[in-house]
Amino acid sequence: SAIVDRCLSQSACSSYPSAWVPPGFCASSYATGLSGARGLFLDASLTNGDLLVVARGYNPPAVVAVWGSGDAERATIAQQSGLNHGVTVAEMEGGGGYFLYASSSDAVYRWPYTPGQRTDLGTGEMMITGIDKDSNGNRQGGHATRTLMLDMQGRLYVSVGSVGNIDGDSYRSRIRRFSGARAAGAVSVVEFSVGEVFADGVRNEVGLA
Repeated sequence: SAIVDRCLSQSACSSYPSAWVPPGFCASSYATGLSGARGLFLDASLTNGDLLVVARGYNPPAVVAVWGSGDAERATIAQQSGLNHGVTVAEMEGGGGYFLYASSSDAVYRWPYTPGQRTDLGTGEMMITGIDKDSNGNRQGGHATRTLMLDMQGRLYVSVGSVGNIDGDSYRSRIRRFSGARAAGAVSVVEFSVGEVFADGVRNEVGLA
């Protein structure tokens, strides 16, 4: 539930003396009390440099904007049942605004978003569903986090991990991508299975770049 910052002073590392970091860096606590903190997003283009955090321990789970270490320096901006990992921001096609994207184990949602906004974004719009299904259409458990990333062509990449550590079917070990994710206006909800397979046989991918 703590987010760590990087600093140049090794003397500031007393709280995390065993953390391995590159030379010239250290790990120190930046913000605490973010129950179940998981996905992080920081975009240098955002007007005030807020860190967006998926707090899966909130009720309901939430995306929280954090701009300092104190309780008064954070704000819940989006809430949705099941949010547990993925979070990213991208500009709408043609400009005119941004979208905030976040994921649960079974769905991807988006909200119209203004960089630096620290108020409630309201109800999210579901874009993708059925991520948790296997090749027979049955909902499974297994790896539950879904990483999100958008490319310059506006395609949204969504990962899904295998049902277990040994899984003979790679259907649940893929990264799929979806066109039109940055388009303004309402979107039609699509099944995860219709997305283009970008990578196959990826056991549990939790980082995209």
